[in-house]
Amino acid sequence: MFDWFIKIKWDRGKVEEWKMEPIVWYDGPRSMIDRTGKYLLEWYEDLEDKELWFLIENRDSIIEHLKNKKSLKSLLLEGKTWLVEYSFEDDIYYIKRLLTYDELIQGFELPAEDSFIGNLYANIEELLSLVEDSKKEYEYYVVDYNRELSVEELMDFLKNNCSIDRNLVYKTRISYSKRLEYFINKSDNSDVIINDNTSRIAA
Repeated sequence: MFDWFIKIKWDRGKVEEWKMEPIVWYDGPRSMIDRTGKYLLEWYEDLEDKELWFLIENRDSIIEHLKNKKSLKSLLLEGKTWLVEYSFEDDIYYIKRLLTYDELIQGFELPAEDSFIGNLYANIEELLSLVEDSKKEYEYYVVDYNRELSVEELMDFLKNNCSIDRNLVYKTRISYSKRLEYFINKSDNSDVIINDNTSRIAA
């Protein structure tokens, strides 16, 4: 499982390689999930030189969808959903923009209310086990600082000391820090999680 590799590019970010598992296949993958279950990549439309896809971010709801407890339509409307263009020429999935609820309702022909995965994927129990177990496989680093830390210093530390091949959360703003513990989730498609008891953090 998770041996289907794709190249994906966030806006103003670098090209990343993601390990995916296709769960719907029709002349190629039509629905793919990443190893952590955080992202679901869902095909929408074929065009002349590209395909349109939705990238859905919502781990809990994605797992509910895999269990046939939540429809694809609900998943699209409840989570963070990006419009993605797959370029045949570049073989890259370009993440274009985050879609609003109104844009999804008014600008796209969404799946039916009963759009469940059903039995389209044969190894669903094994897939669910791997996705749910991925939450337990995170590696954490703890860093203590006794002085104010700038955003640039934090990002330099993360890039130099943690092997994270992903865009970090650059919008983070930290001020008046005396002691921060930075827990860096080193899993695939990881985020930076900040556990702070003594400083003020402004987004």
